[in-house]
Amino acid sequence: MPAAYPRCPRNTSVAAEADTFLGVPVQVGSWELVDRRYRFKQLASQGLTTVIADGRPTIRYRGVWSIPRRLRAQGWVHIGDPGSCGGYVFDAYEGRSGAGSKLYEVVTPFGDRCDYEHALDRTLDPPELFNNSFAAVSPDGQWMVSGEWGATKRLLVFPTPVLNPATRANPGVLWLGGTIDLDRAVRNVQGAVFLDERTLLCATDDHGTDAHASLWPVPRQLLAITLAEGLDTLPARGSVECVGSLPTPRCGFGAPEVEGIDYQPTTGDLRVDIVPRFPWNLLLTAIYRFRSR
Repeated sequence: MPAAYPRCPRNTSVAAEADTFLGVPVQVGSWELVDRRYRFKQLASQGLTTVIADGRPTIRYRGVWSIPRRLRAQGWVHIGDPGSCGGYVFDAYEGRSGAGSKLYEVVTPFGDRCDYEHALDRTLDPPELFNNSFAAVSPDGQWMVSGEWGATKRLLVFPTPVLNPATRANPGVLWLGGTIDLDRAVRNVQGAVFLDERTLLCATDDHGTDAHASLWPVPRQLLAITLAEGLDTLPARGSVECVGSLPTPRCGFGAPEVEGIDYQPTTGDLRVDIVPRFPWNLLLTAIYRFRSR
């Protein structure tokens, strides 16, 4: 490794974060950075979710090696940021470019797997895209929010597979329930999580900063979406606010990539999965943990 490369990063506290990652903010709105941990990229670079079973929380990570062999053989080549509710884990899969459907897989508390395929809804304006699936489950377990890549003014809402009784009438098939129509455009949302029944936090990998392409005053935003009503009436309306810019290491080369997001209500911990710059991105992904002041 060339001598010009910075030293390999370590798991650090907030104080070391400021020293090691020159100028990295330790505050994102009201969220204060508590620590940063590293995990093996292939198993943790796409997202994370807290699963509560028997009253104990466990964090489940997802990376490129998390795709089961049988699903990869069927053409599902990308796994997104997962969601969870009541011990159930919801994984979002994408096919190759030009695919006509998405896949959402449910892993039950007993280890069973149930696959739900969603044919892209072409009646939407513009038509639904195949890419950038993620899963965020509402606190009541009835609705699952997902998204699309690029700039958009909507999020997609599905009845939660298995948990919503509407999905049991036609097992294995998932239909679009409706949309959350946003008052401002968002771009490259990589993951979302519910803080409560009316509030979603989204992590974006939006790098736009120039005057013509920028949607927000800072890149790689943490966005808060406040729902005007609950999701039982669709389409729903959402008001978008930029909480702040997510911390990204300045050492290394190239651009970091913001991935998934998770909120653990029992502890108040907010975690964001960020793939660091080269050369650390070859092996590691960084998990930033925040708590609200």
